[in-house]
Amino acid sequence: MQTFFVSAEKLAKQAYRYDFRYRVAASTLIVALLLQVPLAFLFFYESRVRVQEGNRQGVALQTRTQLTGNLAGLSETETQLGQIKLWEPILRSRMPISAVLGVVEQTIPPNIALSRIAVEAANLRAVLLDSGTFRVPENYTIALDGALKGDNSRAWEEFVDQLVRRLPPGSRVISCIADAAKVSKTSPIACTATLQAQANGYYFPLGVTKIDAEGNL
Repeated sequence: MQTFFVSAEKLAKQAYRYDFRYRVAASTLIVALLLQVPLAFLFFYESRVRVQEGNRQGVALQTRTQLTGNLAGLSETETQLGQIKLWEPILRSRMPISAVLGVVEQTIPPNIALSRIAVEAANLRAVLLDSGTFRVPENYTIALDGALKGDNSRAWEEFVDQLVRRLPPGSRVISCIADAAKVSKTSPIACTATLQAQANGYYFPLGVTKIDAEGNL
């Protein structure tokens, strides 16, 4: 006689198929497993965010370290620039006399001969620095003495007007005299002029060019 044997697996399948409690338990287990998926995704996303934040902090720290090193290297330059800034009022007031003489040579007509050119600092003011007190001029007085050949006394005035236009802005003519009284027709006319040039640092009309490159120093 053949014995019929029913396995436990088959009994479980039958119980799951026909028993309501087993179905509820199985459904609950499936739902719990499905709920683990968004949680796993959330944990993965947070992990990536922490890694990216750590990378950004590392890059920011490296950049900060590099900038700190650059600033340390520029500290000496900053000190030198601060000293130059303190000396700026003195350097601005130093009008290049050679440039003034060059402008006189460029503007003087051939019928005028100069016998004297005097450039003197005027209206001195005190500038206090760490190394001491310096007296710097606010303007310069330019005195010209010369002689004009011929009868055209306007040539001297035109020469002086052209010269003052080449001086820094704000410069002016104090006096301009061409004595037309001559001993003879062949004798020259005595001429004098006094100009006031501003010491404002704007000396480009005199032909002074700005230094743009370090190699030109």
